[in-house]
Amino acid sequence: MATTAKIDPVDVHLGGQMRLRRRLLGLTHGTLGTAADMTTARIQALENGETRITPAEIHTLSEALDVPISFFFDGLAASTGWWKFWGVDRRKGGDRRAGADGAERSGGERRAGRRGRRADD
Repeated sequence: MATTAKIDPVDVHLGGQMRLRRRLLGLTHGTLGTAADMTTARIQALENGETRITPAEIHTLSEALDVPISFFFDGLAASTGWWKFWGVDRRKGGDRRAGADGAERSGGERRAGRRGRRADD
């Protein structure tokens, strides 16, 4: 029995960045595939977020698309909401998490609280 794989938001973001740059350069799937030594089907699957991209492929694609590797990750936090999984609320201006009493605390206040003293001490 076949299982349906869950599409990861990170893969979708990376594929979207890849598609954006390919289109800006006016390249077809086939042209990019040739430049990156990948099949057209592989390029399409990566752009659609259907398959996971490897670090080696990111490197190869960054050279073929003439962008730094960081280009693929630009805007990743905003598009995937990764901070929700770690309890970090970036919308409130930084690394803020609620304490046991529900009050927002900064990282220094949390660390100091675990030691039983203030961060200034």
